[in-house]
Amino acid sequence: SRVKMKKSQAIVTDLIVAVGLGIMLVIAITLSWEYYSLKLNDDATYSDMFIRASQISETLVSTPGYPKNWNSTNVIIAGLTDSDRNISEVKLNSFNLLSNQTIKDMFKINLYNFTFEVKYLNNTKISLIGESGNATTSVNSRRLIIYRNETAILNFVIWN
Repeated sequence: SRVKMKKSQAIVTDLIVAVGLGIMLVIAITLSWEYYSLKLNDDATYSDMFIRASQISETLVSTPGYPKNWNSTNVIIAGLTDSDRNISEVKLNSFNLLSNQTIKDMFKINLYNFTFEVKYLNNTKISLIGESGNATTSVNSRRLIIYRNETAILNFVIWN
């Protein structure tokens, strides 16, 4: 009878240890799942932002936009060039007149904030529009351009 009692106590102890390990395993799996779900979501957001910033900056520096001679009242898609990478002063001024919301709607970036900057290589600002604030994630897309016969940098930043 004592042997049965010791076996029963051992079985109960084994059961308690097994249940405890099972609970710890479930907790570890749940925490890992949450971590990787958040990381995967962050990676997807970053990839989306990267693709959009690259496409927008490339559109701005390599196309005249639509319609070809657009202005701030009739623009459908903004492009800033007269020829590849050669920025039109008239189009840049028209782009500066667009509201932030118009630019977001045009380029389908309503989920994000943006900053658009054009500056000479010596950091003299030519244009700066968009929003400012604290970003948790941001993506810069820079392009070398020609503005008024000088090399400059166009920087389009998407952030949230």
